[in-house]
Amino acid sequence: MAIRRVTSWVVPALMLLFGVGGAISGWGALQRDREIERSGGRATAVVTSRTTVETSEGTDFVISYRFKTTGGEDRVERTVVSKGFWQGLDSGSRIEVAYATNGTRRTFPVGQGATSIGLALFASVMGTAVAAMGLLGLSSINRS
Repeated sequence: MAIRRVTSWVVPALMLLFGVGGAISGWGALQRDREIERSGGRATAVVTSRTTVETSEGTDFVISYRFKTTGGEDRVERTVVSKGFWQGLDSGSRIEVAYATNGTRRTFPVGQGATSIGLALFASVMGTAVAAMGLLGLSSINRS
């Protein structure tokens, strides 16, 4: 009986924890990409390939590119971009990329950051909903 009472709060507590984390992380990712665009490094990259990848959600439009940082480091990266951006590129195309200068490997073509306001808002709404369900679950335990 005591074990059941202790474990009955674990799932709602985890829902609350992960919900709050999801709500916050969407906005954090958006801020990270905006900071990279605002004050990160910039370079001209050369597209080395463009491919599509079929996923359960549809088609991802992927480009690979290489560039040299202002510090002289050669980088080869691969990222998902919008269909319209992808269609305008060929191997050998030159694009402007933004990259993190804080030691992380985060890089993306300018204007193609992975996080949009819509995605951050979606993560925030879903995280809040999960957190609310966890909070309701915890409050129902306290009433019983």
